[in-house]
Amino acid sequence: MDLREIYSYNCGNNGNFPRISFEAVVPENGDASELFEKLRALKKYNPVLISLSVGNNNQMQGLSIELLQMVQDLELNVLPNISISNLSKELVEHYITRIENLGIENILVTEGLPSVDFKDTCALVDFIHQKSTLSIGIKENIENISALGNLKNKINAGASVIFTEKFSDNKKFFAYVDLIKKMR
Repeated sequence: MDLREIYSYNCGNNGNFPRISFEAVVPENGDASELFEKLRALKKYNPVLISLSVGNNNQMQGLSIELLQMVQDLELNVLPNISISNLSKELVEHYITRIENLGIENILVTEGLPSVDFKDTCALVDFIHQKSTLSIGIKENIENISALGNLKNKINAGASVIFTEKFSDNKKFFAYVDLIKKMR
């Protein structure tokens, strides 16, 4: 199920609210045994998705594919995270092909340092949109109001869902949502 369907009002989690998702981060040493123990325990809450961050993009070629498959084996909907840092077009194309072959329908693109092939996150979103059928989510910082113009560019490039970074002031979140609504 793609991201828009998951977060629409009449789908996902049997149409009930709240819809819960979790972000899981694989330790730098690559030992995911404790992580999967926790995911098994969290499964009882019926999360609509598990966002999986694997660390640096050098791990994308092997380790993360294996971990994505393990999350799927738990019968959890997985959302792999990909950061722009140090990516080549060849690596991204290889990665998105492999995750699509696993039956994964979604990907989360996050900020990072520009690479030779991708000057910014918008370029990465556009590339993934052109090369795959993946539903693309982007992670945004509500504190950075000056980046709203770039947000519109990412949506025009193919992003379909916005995830916010954690925040502590609900007023800022609601002001951010109001600004996005005015952008339409």
